[in-house]
This record gives sequence, C-alpha cells and structure tokens, in this order.
Amino acid sequence: MESNPRFQKQKKAVLAGLRNELIDQPLVELIAGLNKLTCCFTLQCCFGHFIHKNNRDPFNVDALPALGAARRVDYKVAYLALCLEYGPSGQDLYLKLEDIAAVDPDYIQFGSALWFWEKQFNSYVLQVEPERF
Repeated sequence: MESNPRFQKQKKAVLAGLRNELIDQPLVELIAGLNKLTCCFTLQCCFGHFIHKNNRDPFNVDALPALGAARRVDYKVAYLALCLEYGPSGQDLYLKLEDIAAVDPDYIQFGSALWFWEKQFNSYVLQVEPERF
C-alpha cells in the first residue's frame, strides 16, 4: 500500500458520482455499508449473472431456476473492486478480505489488478469465479 494524502478527496468525488441504479440490486446494501467505512470506497462491482436458455439477459440478477430446469448455465464473474486507505484501518480491512479469499482459494481470489491500480492506487479486487475457469 502507498500513502495517499488525497484519499478522502478522491473518496468524496467518487461517492458524489455514485448512482445506486447502476449497481446490481443484490449489492446495493453491501456497497452502501462499505462506503460508510472511512478506510475504503468502492470502484466497481458485479453480482455475477446467470445466463441460461430461459434467461439470456446478460444483466439479470434472478436466482437460478429449480434444479434441472436449466441444464447449462453460464456464470459471469462476481467481483468487488475497492480502494483502501493507507493506514491501520485500511490494512485491517485488507487482511479481512484476504481471509475471505482463504475460505476457498480455488474459486475466490483477492489481489490487485494492474489496470485498476493505474487508475487508483491502493485498489484491490475480491472476486468469485465459476468452476469452468
């Protein structure tokens, strides 16, 4: 992590432009809760959408149909990208996010994506990916 004296100003600017209608509905409360923390702000998120013969909408957030109703399901990666503040609170949150990934490292990853870091340093991504990847 790097020291960022502009963190609070950046957070304020990002949150001023945040529009809940652009957030996948199942994540709205989580994003609101995270953005109340002083040590982080969210950058992007995706709930992970299920696409199958009965619902080809790539942005649907519906639960999967009853077992057997959809034999083939495509699953888009679910992720949360956020910026952490340099300091004890940000480092503590970093460790908690690492603990989440440790629950099942084959399917849950936590780390820093270079293309996020280039736009906002101290940015990290927690993602869940399907078995087929």
